[in-house]
Amino acid sequence: MKEAAEAQRDAIFKKLAAEEAARRAENEYVENLRNDLQVQELEEKFRFAERSDAEMRMRQKEELQAAKDFQIQLKAERLDEEKRMEEEFKIKMA
Repeated sequence: MKEAAEAQRDAIFKKLAAEEAARRAENEYVENLRNDLQVQELEEKFRFAERSDAEMRMRQKEELQAAKDFQIQLKAERLDEEKRMEEEFKIKMA
């Protein structure tokens, strides 16, 4: 009878130990999933920031090129106007 009680107690202990091991394994699995998700979110934020920076640099480059083109156009127009005025002056002086 004593042996039966000990065997029953051992069986209960083993069952509880197995349940505890299963709970720990599940908690560890959930924690690993949570960590993986955090890593993925950080990587996505990093990629988004890289894309945003690249887009910003491209826009700045395009804006600088547009400003340069505009300055070249203004200079050409000014030179044309100076030539026209010089020709007019020559005609008036002739």
